[in-house]
Amino acid sequence: MKLKTTFLFLSIILGGNLNFLQAENSDKTPPNIVFILADDLGWADLPVYGNTFNEAPNIDKLAAAGMRFTNAYAACPVCSPTRASIQSGQYPARVGVIDFITGHWRPYEEVIVPQNRTQYLPPEIETIAESLKKAGYSTGYFGKWHLGNSPKTSPENQGYDKVHVYAGGGFYQPRFTPQPKKEYKGRLSKILTDMSIDFMDEKNPEKTGTPFFLFLAHYDVHVQLDADKELINRYLNKKRKDNYPGNAVYAAMIEHVDNSVGRIMQKLEDLGLEDKTMVVFYSDNG
Repeated sequence: MKLKTTFLFLSIILGGNLNFLQAENSDKTPPNIVFILADDLGWADLPVYGNTFNEAPNIDKLAAAGMRFTNAYAACPVCSPTRASIQSGQYPARVGVIDFITGHWRPYEEVIVPQNRTQYLPPEIETIAESLKKAGYSTGYFGKWHLGNSPKTSPENQGYDKVHVYAGGGFYQPRFTPQPKKEYKGRLSKILTDMSIDFMDEKNPEKTGTPFFLFLAHYDVHVQLDADKELINRYLNKKRKDNYPGNAVYAAMIEHVDNSVGRIMQKLEDLGLEDKTMVVFYSDNG
């Protein structure tokens, strides 16, 4: 039996109730949902929260047009536990994932870190995608998963219809599981955005009659720090304020994510879905 869960971000954004999504006689058309997740991005790294060196004009625009949660935090300062909490709507300790998968515990360390009870998101947990599928949504997941590598624990078996999970290779030679039939070229952040745009085209409610849930999980700004040389050089030449930190490569990686946000928002506008779609930008560490 699936474990029923309450999805915090949806309960906040949708007014505290998922029932209207499943109301057959409701006159209110369910909104599309786009969830964009950055990896290891700190809240203080964005201009909208006061950073004076990094640039993210598309995220700034998104924040200005929407709502900022200034007293909300990721469930854990580590990626896998936060990702498990997003998918399950449960605290990491309840899920059993309290460190990144597979963790870095070593038997002979003098000080050891907590060990996960499970090295994957348990299949018996009903995910946000499974819940939304019951409500009639088409679901897609593109990018970093980090909640189990076996077919049984992949997004395809956790409620997502169309899936391409990042499987290594770095930012400039990425591999995916399953490998897409279409050839995508460019940096990882661009490819994931291209996949997401193709999904929105394919699942456009104007054609399908059903809303979509898109989960775009970037690998940026995770180490190793790497970005396009042209962007790095621009930040290397940017004047810094006295005693204010600034890393040109890291700033360029943030801009890669910001460009993705801008392209997603532009695509929603091109499809006429900007007023019919909720967009959530979040970090698994911030």
